[in-house]
Amino acid sequence: MQATTSPPIPSTELSSASGERLQPLAGNQRIALLDVLRGFALIGILLANIEWFSRPMSELGLVERGLTGSDFSVAWLVAVFVEGKFYKLFSLLFGMGFAVMLIRASDKSLPFNAMFSRRMLMLFAFGVLHATLLWTGDILRAYAIGGFYMLGWVWLMHRPRWPGLKKPEATLKLSLTLMSLPFVLMLIIGSIFALTHDSAEMKKEWQERLQVEVVADQMLVDAKAAGVDLTAETQSDESVDVDQLSDQQRLQHLAKARAEVKAEREKDSQAEIHALTQSEFWSATAFRVQQIAEEMPFEPLMVLIDLLPIFLFGYWLIASGIIQRAEQHRVLFKSMAWLGLGIGLMLNAIAIVVLYHPASQHVSILGKAATSLHMLGQTTMAAGYLGFFVLLAHSVRWQRWLGWLIPMGRMALTNYLMQSVILSFVFYGQGFGLYDQLSRLEQMMIVAAILVGQCVFSWLWLQFFRYGPMEWLWRSVTYWQVQPIRRQSMALEQVVPTV
Repeated sequence: MQATTSPPIPSTELSSASGERLQPLAGNQRIALLDVLRGFALIGILLANIEWFSRPMSELGLVERGLTGSDFSVAWLVAVFVEGKFYKLFSLLFGMGFAVMLIRASDKSLPFNAMFSRRMLMLFAFGVLHATLLWTGDILRAYAIGGFYMLGWVWLMHRPRWPGLKKPEATLKLSLTLMSLPFVLMLIIGSIFALTHDSAEMKKEWQERLQVEVVADQMLVDAKAAGVDLTAETQSDESVDVDQLSDQQRLQHLAKARAEVKAEREKDSQAEIHALTQSEFWSATAFRVQQIAEEMPFEPLMVLIDLLPIFLFGYWLIASGIIQRAEQHRVLFKSMAWLGLGIGLMLNAIAIVVLYHPASQHVSILGKAATSLHMLGQTTMAAGYLGFFVLLAHSVRWQRWLGWLIPMGRMALTNYLMQSVILSFVFYGQGFGLYDQLSRLEQMMIVAAILVGQCVFSWLWLQFFRYGPMEWLWRSVTYWQVQPIRRQSMALEQVVPTV
């Protein structure tokens, strides 16, 4: 990898001596590779999200057991190749886009903080409306929160007390440190568990958990037959020292606690299914409002742990000039592609095999270990997808094939929201009402139809307009003036070797 001189980190002062406004990039100024990646990420986002338009969000993180045949194959492939990878790929692109806007503002000595804050506030508003009116699995709010974290990091860069933070390498170090912390913590916890639990003890725990599950399931059956709501009963006393109980008392105590958890989860799922399958739109909306009100207090912490490290890595790729001079860094992107995809596929395949095995349902440490491997595999595969597409975009034979992703990528926000509009109409009660009625294979057919439609729609729209409708609104608020939307040129750019 050839050494390059890193461009300076731009300033973020709020005023401009010239009074000139920062304007959106013209089509021929955009980095085409980023649009290709956005288009590709939209495919993965739809593949991952469609399941959760036909399944309760309260089951998020739980393996869907009982799938067979083609449905199991589809679920396995999505879990290995898609799940968790594409929102992280979008996070990389978010960090890159942040850096592009920041550098442009610096080059023109224009204000940035106020403009970018408006942009993030509007994105957050989009996210709230999306979650309220369509689907609670929205990711836009998290990206908006991450945008403000990024502003905070850039503010720290320019404090005289820490001049070294201005170097792109400092951002890379922070990114890798934050990215590795959860996995280091999981490794420490796993090591402590392994050192303090021998095989006999783990076998005993597993057998006990099996018994607890059997008794808990019977308690649920008996409660339903008797018309008893376990969630309305007093929760099992957590202050009880189970080690002081007899074996039978301990089993009953643990089973009752487990039955209450299962009953609560089932109650939440049934409430969600009831709300979404009714033809009354506003009852479903009221349910979604309640859901996001419960989730939002935890979002800043989730973004800090899960997304901010990836935002920072994306920022570094632009601030260091690596993406702009990708041809000079082929070794880096080859390493990302082969190592990221190779190691990521291995980790994900192992994790999914373990998670789908019944033993992981009863042995908590087994499920947690597999989940940790899956999370690590998601991050490495997102990096692998990035490296792979950078290499493809610099291959002449692939540039024409990748070109169809560009219009979709330029209208990423519009297409993301459009996917939710279509899927909510397909699955929810105010539309066709196919909630929980389509197999996983049939869901993939819907995905294919939507993607073909969006590809054609995006291409046709951009023949006449500069931006997608939601992008136009977002940009107009961002730059605080109405943006021209009609196109003056009818030619769409293709992927080019120099990005």
